[in-house]
Amino acid sequence: MIKNNIIKESFFLLLLFLVIFYIYLISLFPSYKNNDSPEISAAVYTLGICHPPGYPFFINTAKIFSLFPIGNIAFRINLFSSFMAILTLVVTYYLLINLSFYLFKKENKLYSIISVLLLSFSYIFWNQAIEAKGGIYQLNLLFMSIILFLYIKLLKQFNLKYFYLLIYIYSLSLTNHWQSMMVLLPVIIILFWKYKSLLKSNNLIYFLSFFIFGLSIYVFLFIRGFSYTVINWGNTSDIIGFFEFISRRPYTGEIEKFTLEIIFQHIKVFTDLILHNYWFLWIFAIPGVYILFKKDKKIFFLFIYILFSFTVAVIFYNRTKIEVIWLIKIFLMPLQYIILILIATGIFYILNNYQSLFVIIFLFVIFFYIKNSFNINYRARDFLSYDMAFNLFNTIKKDAFYLGEHDMYLFPVLYEQVVNKKRLDIKIIQLPFLQFDWGKKQVQRKYNIFFKYYNLNTYYELISECLERSQIIYRDFSSELFDKILKLDYIVNLSGLLKTISKKGTFENYLIFKLYSLRGFYSNFAKTDENTELIERYMIFSAIMAEELMNKGKYNDAIELYKYALKIPVEKLDYKIYYNMAICYNKLNNFEKEFDYLNKCIVSKPDFVFAYERLAIYCYKKGLKNEAKIYLENAIKYGSTNKEIIDLYNEL
Repeated sequence: MIKNNIIKESFFLLLLFLVIFYIYLISLFPSYKNNDSPEISAAVYTLGICHPPGYPFFINTAKIFSLFPIGNIAFRINLFSSFMAILTLVVTYYLLINLSFYLFKKENKLYSIISVLLLSFSYIFWNQAIEAKGGIYQLNLLFMSIILFLYIKLLKQFNLKYFYLLIYIYSLSLTNHWQSMMVLLPVIIILFWKYKSLLKSNNLIYFLSFFIFGLSIYVFLFIRGFSYTVINWGNTSDIIGFFEFISRRPYTGEIEKFTLEIIFQHIKVFTDLILHNYWFLWIFAIPGVYILFKKDKKIFFLFIYILFSFTVAVIFYNRTKIEVIWLIKIFLMPLQYIILILIATGIFYILNNYQSLFVIIFLFVIFFYIKNSFNINYRARDFLSYDMAFNLFNTIKKDAFYLGEHDMYLFPVLYEQVVNKKRLDIKIIQLPFLQFDWGKKQVQRKYNIFFKYYNLNTYYELISECLERSQIIYRDFSSELFDKILKLDYIVNLSGLLKTISKKGTFENYLIFKLYSLRGFYSNFAKTDENTELIERYMIFSAIMAEELMNKGKYNDAIELYKYALKIPVEKLDYKIYYNMAICYNKLNNFEKEFDYLNKCIVSKPDFVFAYERLAIYCYKKGLKNEAKIYLENAIKYGSTNKEIIDLYNEL
């Protein structure tokens, strides 16, 4: 009888996790997401060294999935992330079973399943289960869940084998994302203190051996540092370079200054995620905290410490730039995981006596919970980053140099070159690398370009050398100061989504925007933070090029490009575009169209004084004095200081 129950339970769990995996599968990114995913996928494919700290365990385990004959390489790495998520859910289920038995002397399997469903379809967990970069954080949670599972097992009863396994798993976790896993060090300290009388000196030798054995995966970075792999973010072939790399030294300049605005924005995103990731069910975490405090203070203080550590680290230390502040959500995944355990504990305690009623209610709530998350996380048709690569390929001329700096542009192009061997004629130089000696050496090896210093002289050396070999250089982003200095000797222009640097100067045909794929711009997933930032590029650069066309007297071309910019579905200053279009129509003597777009301008921005001024003059010339008077009154009301307008108002 017991055996039959175990078989039935195992079959049900297998079916449950297969259904979850299927839902992940149908919502999976078809290629790479607009973040570090293309770079990470390319690093897995080549066994390269991706951005610090390199994630050697992830790179090597994900490599296995890259060999599966299904879909493209990026899709396979996305699939690996889903698999890591499922493993995390399996361990979490048994972790919750053990926790409920430890606290309440009862294995509450039903509410453990409900809690696992809550985790699996929470916004941030699902979001990171369907993309390549998310695999790093899913693997992180897998390590965390195993460590907490073993911790609870060891709190109940000492088991030397479990203790050895915990030490090994912990050391392995440090080869994935060591910054967040360092937070779990007190787990080991607590257990050593609890069982110090049972441990012998030879046990300590084994502990140290398992710890070193787990960390030995870092040797991968050292070995690959000698191979000049295509994806290589540092000099890991010598000891100093190796430790600088895993300590993330190349990122030391990216932390924003400590300001109240930065802190406030971080708290806002942090609070929003806490309140919405699990819907209103986060309320159950409150009694969960109370029960843990009453039942077991070791677990209580550990969880509070983890929550506090991640809160302080993300809000006060990480200090992400405001324009990409949404990135902190993924750094909060371990914190969200602890909140899930607290929610589960609260559910175990409060609903234990009302099981039948609340199971029905919970299943009903979870149905809508899944539906809501699915609408956000369904990314099976998200080709925005993939299309960005080919839109840039349509922009960059044959054999040109591309000076890449922004991940949104650079990583898709890099992936397509490295993995799919597309546009191998383009010579890519990653500008941020040039601040390091290893970065300069990479360029020297690849293109035989030599540097002395990392400053404006270095840029001049680079640009001068590149222009000797190619008539034009492409850049994705550059500061206004850099452009201003370059313009002393070179001509900087727009070319679609990129900027060009040349000696002679070329103004690209605005029709280049017609070559761009805008697939998915009007979908639900286009409204996500990372995709909105990408889509904005199309609007911004088309509007800038339209203004340049207008300044050059190419009014028809400017109007057509402004219309293109207006179609891009992002928040924009429509009134400015309408106003510039009105000016273009005026120059073309199409005064009716000018009138139409000036009216659109004041609808978009009712206090835009310059539009009222032009409308007043238009109506006055047409003999429409009453209408002119209304526009003049509004112009004066909103602060017009134009003498002609004031005189005309006094006249009427």
